[in-house]
Amino acid sequence: MDIAAIISSIGVIVVAWFAYNQKTKDKLIDQKIDKWKKEEEEKSAVRSEAFALIYGELWDLLHTLQACRVYIVQPHPLDDSKYLSVALEVDRKGVSRMRDDIKKLPMEDVAVFARQLVKDDFIFHKSVVEIEDKKTRGILASKGTHAAFIKQLTDGKRWVGNIVCEFTRKCQVDPKHAEIMLREKASTIGYILPEYK
Repeated sequence: MDIAAIISSIGVIVVAWFAYNQKTKDKLIDQKIDKWKKEEEEKSAVRSEAFALIYGELWDLLHTLQACRVYIVQPHPLDDSKYLSVALEVDRKGVSRMRDDIKKLPMEDVAVFARQLVKDDFIFHKSVVEIEDKKTRGILASKGTHAAFIKQLTDGKRWVGNIVCEFTRKCQVDPKHAEIMLREKASTIGYILPEYK
């Protein structure tokens, strides 16, 4: 009888220890989940604020330069860039969106243009006919683009994208004026631009 009582007591202790251990693990998991939720909410708030600021800057460019469409084209994933996509875009009423055509566009398909985006800080194309890369020229022409200003974006260390201001008619804006404006906007946007997901 004594052996049965001892085994029974040991069994109760082992069960109690497992129950306590499980509660402790559950609490730790709950704490981790709460911490993760809080971090995600904070990231979301920061991201929303960043998007609001960027959209404001893009709208300012659209109206000040009297452009037809202004957007940001980004490489992704940033650690191993293989694609170009448009995530943020503003346009005038009646102008088709570029975001529909430039989404996960393989860089190898527009290699000459992608190289120019990385290499050149500021680009002005008086006419899309000037664009060397045939696929890029085709995409822009199909959207009615006549002229474009393109300004490189960096986060201080690396290329994170380009601001593109397009005109579906002949551009009447002085390229020097456009370059000054785009440089100003790029310095604001480059540091707050979230990574394309």
